[in-house]
Amino acid sequence: MSDVPPHRWLRRAEHLLAQDSSRLVLSGLILLSVIPSHTLESFYPFFFVVFALEFSLRTLVFSRNLRSTGWRWGEALMLFCDLLATLSFLMPVYRGTGLLRFLRLSRMVLLFGYWGNLARDVWFVLTRRERRYQFVFLFVAVAVLTVTSALVLYNLQPDGYDFDADGVHGRGDRHFPSLIFWSFRQVEDPGNLVGSLQDPLVVVISLGLTVCGLFLISFLIGIGTSSVADLMRLARNRPVRMSDHSVIVGLGAASEVLVSELQGIYAKNLKRARMAVLVPAHGESEFLQSPELRSVAYRVGNGSKVVHLRRVAAEQAKRAVFLTSTDRFAPDADAHVVSSVLALREINSGARIYAELRDERNLTAARLAGGSHTHVLASGRFLGYLMAQTIAFPGILAAYNELLTSESQEVYTYLFDRKERQKLQTRYGQQPGALEFRRLFRLARESGVLLLGVFASAAEPDTEVDNDSLVCCLNPLGSPAVLKPYEDRNGGVDARRLRGLIGLAARWEELAGCARALLAHKPIPEPAGVLPAAPAMCWGMQGEQLRKLTVLGINECLPVLLAELAYLYRGLEVNVVADKDSDVQTLQRRLRGLLDPESSYCLAPGTDLPMAEQDNTLRVGEPATVFRFLPSGHRDLSDVWSDLEAPALQADTFVFVSSEVEGVDPDAQLSLGVLRLADRYRRSKRDQPLRIVVEMQDGKKGELLERRLRGIFGEAAPPELLTVLPGEELKSRFVVQNLFVPGLNLVYEKLSAGFEQNFCRLLPSRPLSGPQRFGELVERFSQQGVLLLGFELKGPRIFLNPGKQAAERLFDGALLEAFYVLGDVHAFEGVAG
Repeated sequence: MSDVPPHRWLRRAEHLLAQDSSRLVLSGLILLSVIPSHTLESFYPFFFVVFALEFSLRTLVFSRNLRSTGWRWGEALMLFCDLLATLSFLMPVYRGTGLLRFLRLSRMVLLFGYWGNLARDVWFVLTRRERRYQFVFLFVAVAVLTVTSALVLYNLQPDGYDFDADGVHGRGDRHFPSLIFWSFRQVEDPGNLVGSLQDPLVVVISLGLTVCGLFLISFLIGIGTSSVADLMRLARNRPVRMSDHSVIVGLGAASEVLVSELQGIYAKNLKRARMAVLVPAHGESEFLQSPELRSVAYRVGNGSKVVHLRRVAAEQAKRAVFLTSTDRFAPDADAHVVSSVLALREINSGARIYAELRDERNLTAARLAGGSHTHVLASGRFLGYLMAQTIAFPGILAAYNELLTSESQEVYTYLFDRKERQKLQTRYGQQPGALEFRRLFRLARESGVLLLGVFASAAEPDTEVDNDSLVCCLNPLGSPAVLKPYEDRNGGVDARRLRGLIGLAARWEELAGCARALLAHKPIPEPAGVLPAAPAMCWGMQGEQLRKLTVLGINECLPVLLAELAYLYRGLEVNVVADKDSDVQTLQRRLRGLLDPESSYCLAPGTDLPMAEQDNTLRVGEPATVFRFLPSGHRDLSDVWSDLEAPALQADTFVFVSSEVEGVDPDAQLSLGVLRLADRYRRSKRDQPLRIVVEMQDGKKGELLERRLRGIFGEAAPPELLTVLPGEELKSRFVVQNLFVPGLNLVYEKLSAGFEQNFCRLLPSRPLSGPQRFGELVERFSQQGVLLLGFELKGPRIFLNPGKQAAERLFDGALLEAFYVLGDVHAFEGVAG
């Protein structure tokens, strides 16, 4: 590579010339320009313009490459001939002369350069050792058949047949070369079969040669078919011609969702999708051949190898996404991601890297491997948060499905650049209290945005800080302490510390409009007067509190799930059924690390929960949430029911997580376990409602399971009988959102955690009556330090941050099923304990 990077426009022009479509157009124009036709002479000015532009670009590329490749005389000579051929279109005196047309023929050499790679591939495929043997066999078979037939005819000398096809029966028909050529024509074309039964010997020989020829032609077609397949495989190893694109390395169970969602976000923001996917040899890549994804280029390779990364033009990529292994339980999944990050940094130092990891203990190592512009996405931790919320707030998964898709409202961020930060300091630095969060919240509402919080930093405005090092302050209305270190003397956000905005909006442009209004010093509305109190709310299973929980299985998200339950609940009894003692010990050790404030892996630093441990029991908090760890000793968790202790079977909620079992489909194992539990529950005739939460890789299998369970239980089935979390799909959507929203990883970590401002689905303590207006409800909730993000009507129908007009429309309060809010979960009614 050149020491001095090329200008962006020159690099793009070079890639444009390298596109197959550009080569086809130029090839066609070259062929037209050398055709001797008076009609085409009127197009010579057009040919000159096109070829002069192409010649200029190739000259610039040649000059740029001199530093790295040195002087190449062959290419320089071709450029000189190309110059003369291009200038020939401007010489009317000599136009059409043979000399100038001969100079134009020099451009034909470019055709070989344009398609040289394809020609080399064809030569390589046809001259491989096994292919040579096939061609030799074909040649020998044709030669033996032809010569043998000619010898038979020469020696038996049949009369009356015109072998040389000159219309005369004579001595020429007995010449051996004529007999050989006649025999060869019978082999290579069935249409040359004799049309008369006049001479039986000739008929038999012609028929035999034709039949053998058909077999040989079939053999030749087979060789051609396999050769084309080899050419396709070689094409999949050829580097794509892209720049400033997105590279995706590794495929998982929900990769189709990831790629499709990525295309959807590009389309929603009116941008062209430019993606290249590096598929592992054993990956599921059939979906990439669908018509909807025809614009996505893909190659086969190992992401930890530089030569394979070059196949997807990773050295020219704008961003790169590294996904965990297709086998999510592979012990080296995180190690492979970190190794791939190291390989990319070897050839691309400026691309933004998004590395998905399962284990939060590997986050620091991945950041060190990638250096600056490296964003680590702890998808295992995110899924653990989401499972805990699904348990605590039944039905909230539907809202997350809205947030994590490109079709509805999403969480967006706007980060101020250096000039914008200086402008904020100039305009608001001398106005203490001007950036009070409640006023910012009302300014955002005028732009159709629900402002969830802000990004802050202790660094000076001129200091650049990595996105992951910013402080995410969610809902300062409900937790004023989060902004204390970044406030001015009158309680507003210090203009020197404000780094960005976080909002819920339909498109990023809406949040950007809010930021522009703030920078333009648009008057911020004053807070409205005190409104009536917001409706009282409770949380739990339709108002009933969770007391006993049983978890079956173990995976990377389980420690985070259990730690979240400890932060959310007091007095909860949790029974964890694992496969073996070693799993229990590992799980206990990781859970202690996530809860211990002295640990670097603690989920809530500064939160001190007293812990007491005895045998396989861990008591956390006061009143204590009790975790009992029960090794099952079973290879298949669907067989544990007969051995479970009575406390584990008397749970309010059963949680199934995907476990690593060699040779067993995790989804099939979970479905079998759920059905056995349902059978045991049905035979026990218990009055206590049954609730099951299952994490599956394929959400469609979960839908089939849910329909079957409701068919079994009928009308007696509780509304939250079964909740299926499509884990891989949700993680894929989470990764895609992070590619386009800077700092979103921090936002969701705060949004989903149970120890700070939490995204909740809350039920009205009493049914509402009369007409309601979302805009007014937002104001009423904000007066009490709660952000109302949306609501759910019976149906169910979810409305997150309705548009400006919809927010002012009235709806029947009697139809309201639940609120979606951001607030301190422990401040609401119905907290366990």
